[in-house]
Amino acid sequence: MQTAADSKREAAQRGEQAKAERKQGKVKRDAEKLVEIMRQYPAGETKNVLKTIAGFNGARIDAALHLLVERGKVVETMVKKSKKRNGVLGYRLA
Repeated sequence: MQTAADSKREAAQRGEQAKAERKQGKVKRDAEKLVEIMRQYPAGETKNVLKTIAGFNGARIDAALHLLVERGKVVETMVKKSKKRNGVLGYRLA
């Protein structure tokens, strides 16, 4: 027989698991949106530009890029910008 404390703990665990699954789904959807945007920039683009176009905040762009890099769909690259001689760090589709 379960105690009330055990029931509350299990309910809390189920709630946390559901929350984690929703967050994971959101990151996956964000990553898919980011891939669609990145198709417009075959040479790559900076994280800040991608973030602005996608309408993401810093945490969302970081999570989506991390997932895409981890899966090998995106790689880091140097992006040419007019005032930067060597370019700046950016991302492009692999």
